[in-house]
Amino acid sequence: FAAVVAAGPGVIAVDRMAGALEARLRQGGERMQLAANRPRRALKVMLYEADMPAWERQALPILVAGGEVVAVPGLGVALAAQAARGAPGFAVTWHPAPV
Repeated sequence: FAAVVAAGPGVIAVDRMAGALEARLRQGGERMQLAANRPRRALKVMLYEADMPAWERQALPILVAGGEVVAVPGLGVALAAQAARGAPGFAVTWHPAPV
């Protein structure tokens, strides 16, 4: 992962973070809501619908803070963790090791 200070939607808001930011592998049962007009959904289903191969889904790290999913590479930043327009935050990118 790499993080840079940024502003606006699509970045993780520093003031909305509950606890330390942790990168970990999926454990199963995680859920996330990406937008106000979308329901909270299982990551397993969201990654499948994003056409991510099974082997990649198993090795995909997710960012968690305070027990809640904050961001998932390839999907986005959870609604509850998104910075407001113009508010400071972190834009996070994932750079997987070359195969």
